[in-house]
Amino acid sequence: MPQPGLHHTPKYRVPAVTVYLLYQFITGILFWMFFCVNTLFFIQDIHLDALQLVLVGTALEAAIFVFEIPTGVVADLYSRRLSILAGTTIIGIGTLITGSTRNFLWIAVGQILWGIGYTFTSGALDAWISDEIGTDKAAAAFLRGGQSYNLGAVAGILAATGLSIFGFNKPILASGVIMILFSLALSTFMPEEHFHPVSQTDRMTRKQLSHTLKKTFELTRLRPILGIILVIGLVFGLYSEGFDRLWIARLLEKFDLPSVVFFPTTGWIGMLYAGSMLAGALAARITGKYIHRTGSTKMEIQLLPVCLAIILSLVAFSLTESLILAGGLYCFIMGMRTVCSALYTAWANQQAESDIRATVLSTTSQADAIGQILGGPISGVAARNFGLHSGLLVSAILLIPNLLLLGISHLRNRKD
Repeated sequence: MPQPGLHHTPKYRVPAVTVYLLYQFITGILFWMFFCVNTLFFIQDIHLDALQLVLVGTALEAAIFVFEIPTGVVADLYSRRLSILAGTTIIGIGTLITGSTRNFLWIAVGQILWGIGYTFTSGALDAWISDEIGTDKAAAAFLRGGQSYNLGAVAGILAATGLSIFGFNKPILASGVIMILFSLALSTFMPEEHFHPVSQTDRMTRKQLSHTLKKTFELTRLRPILGIILVIGLVFGLYSEGFDRLWIARLLEKFDLPSVVFFPTTGWIGMLYAGSMLAGALAARITGKYIHRTGSTKMEIQLLPVCLAIILSLVAFSLTESLILAGGLYCFIMGMRTVCSALYTAWANQQAESDIRATVLSTTSQADAIGQILGGPISGVAARNFGLHSGLLVSAILLIPNLLLLGISHLRNRKD
């Protein structure tokens, strides 16, 4: 049975929606102050090689994968608010460690802490706002929250560009310090008045997770298409981590980014990040209109050309001699990845019955995470031994099996 609701009335009363939107905006700023310069810091100041770059990312992804369930216990059994405050503080500490050291192992420690902190906040924030304002109003809050985060991301990119004039680690250090201070400030005005903790018996444990995974694999035997969907999710993870960790290194190795006073390398990288966000939003909108107009429900057919476009663009990106073309290809790839993610989720939804849908979607996320953990080092080893372009080519090769799997899926659907 659920325990009685726990309440926390803060010193300063601020509406929950306002707190939620502020949190999304501030973390958008601080996350992107970090994201925009961390790879530049690792490459140009710390001189990490390609494999080390990927392993730093692998450490973060592995921490998120391992700690997602244990940290969820805090949010479900004790307090969503406490989980968010703890996670925000840990992210700040991890960021500070990352920006304060020039030692690879300590950078990995900082990224592991960042990942652990993120797991404290990832599900807790949405659950908290749903508790406080009700699930009927939560959808609108999620939409506004996404807009607030994106606005903050743009501000964060601009802030990182300015601060990086004084050193690539300066935006990272500033992000970590402000994150910790923000968590302390948040503790004075973040309410929690409608939380009802889940009992120990109702909370998903590792044993229950094992049972859930077993149930999912049993379903794949009954419905082979679900097994194909899971393998496709794994392959998406295999290719993506190498590209995410190596694309900036490839640009810096191949091209001399134009140097303009008060517009450092960070500014160009920030422009590409902003361009990728715009490309993603535009591609998703065009795809949504196309599907709505045609009424197409065969998502595997929609995914096939998107995957092919990503593969060809990755090959072109790894080999191009043109900076402008490389920038355009990066934005195009990121736009296609946004479409790919949406179509894949829609396809998994279509193929899973209502009573197993949450299980299937959860398992696809875990498959993607496992793929990233396994695939990143493969690309990293290739990049270290044969060059960054080889690491990116390996990322493209790792995605090729999905063309075959999507084709098989389409043939099975035609027979059915």
